[in-house]
Amino acid sequence: MDNMITATARAAAFEAALARAYERTRTSAFDNHVIGLDDGSYEVIDEGDIGPMEQALIDRICHTAPGRMSGLY
Repeated sequence: MDNMITATARAAAFEAALARAYERTRTSAFDNHVIGLDDGSYEVIDEGDIGPMEQALIDRICHTAPGRMSGLY
């Protein structure tokens, strides 16, 4: 059970990843995806950094923040 993450910790991790994704879209023309990992954590991926995504990665997308490159940086 040491590697189990609580629902509260998982929600906090998702909120942090979501905030990171939206922060990154301020300076990116590409969408930023919040990806759920097996250990209950989340990663943010900018489409411009990885090129075409494999279906296995697409299936792990929890949320997409649309790129906008607003220039507010």
